[in-house]
Amino acid sequence: MNQSVKHNFFIWSVFSSICIVILGSGWHFLYVILEKSNLVAWCTPINESIWEHLKLTLYPVLIVMLILYGLHFIPCGPSIHKVILMISASVCISDLIIVSIYYVFSGGFGLTGMSIDLTAYGIGILAGQLLSVIHLLSLHQIPKWVYSIGYILLIGLILITAVFSYNAPNLPIFIPPTE
Repeated sequence: MNQSVKHNFFIWSVFSSICIVILGSGWHFLYVILEKSNLVAWCTPINESIWEHLKLTLYPVLIVMLILYGLHFIPCGPSIHKVILMISASVCISDLIIVSIYYVFSGGFGLTGMSIDLTAYGIGILAGQLLSVIHLLSLHQIPKWVYSIGYILLIGLILITAVFSYNAPNLPIFIPPTE
């Protein structure tokens, strides 16, 4: 891959990450703004638990990526199947990084706060976007079964976030912090 293409992928990753972070920041308050509507509870944070805040990755990434795809604003003009695979990869990478940063700072150093949360969110989103675009857009021959994994993963993430919004297990990641 030549240097110009890598540069364009980086610029696109930064742009898409900024869009996702802006949407995610507003998305955080959607449940309260809509007066705690059960219709949006499955896709917006309903409490301050880590799990609920991972919805700020899934849905803003999904929405922004589909909008960018519809506007033909993704480098190399990928198919919708590749975009779904990119969304799934980006969400998984972002969530892993966000949760890791959170637990390192809160568990390892006893530090919590909005600045740490927002920094972890921004780093996670950028890493997810950058890694998914660099590793997936440059591939020309992806087997169909790999695309299937992207769809299964995305549908699974949507279903599991909805189910756990209403029936959260009694595990630390699902329990809001008490302050």
